[in-house]
Amino acid sequence: MVDLATGVWILGTAVSEGAVDRAKERFGLTNTARNVIRYRLTGPRSSGAPCLFVLGTKDGRYEQHLINTLGPIELWALSTTTDDVTIRSRLYDRLGAARARRALAASFPGGSAAAEIKRRVFMKADQSDGKPSSAAVSEVIDEIVQEIVDLVLKTEAKM
Repeated sequence: MVDLATGVWILGTAVSEGAVDRAKERFGLTNTARNVIRYRLTGPRSSGAPCLFVLGTKDGRYEQHLINTLGPIELWALSTTTDDVTIRSRLYDRLGAARARRALAASFPGGSAAAEIKRRVFMKADQSDGKPSSAAVSEVIDEIVQEIVDLVLKTEAKM
């Protein structure tokens, strides 16, 4: 199957040097492409998901490091971090999926609330005993969910 392919997309994060070397051999990649797999395919982030595209044409073979960008709504739909999934799920229950993703994208266009959660947890820790706790994270998530619901309802009431 690989021998018949004219184009191959390599995605994800290299788990080991051996996996990278096997991909290099299997797809006949250059050392430059090997290094892209090992050091540049970091998995998706707010700036996009890096990938390596290998294309064979009648004019030759091309290896291109690309960034697949997604908008904030798509980033929120695909986020898998525990805190983001918790926020998204609670908002789905209260607002419905489409409204929740639009609201999350407007509030956190980078596709994650992690930095804001961390900031608020540390603020709470500074105000108490100085140690962040899982209870503080849960409290912050509750606050963020309520703030977003309030904002959506307020915005929709103006329409």
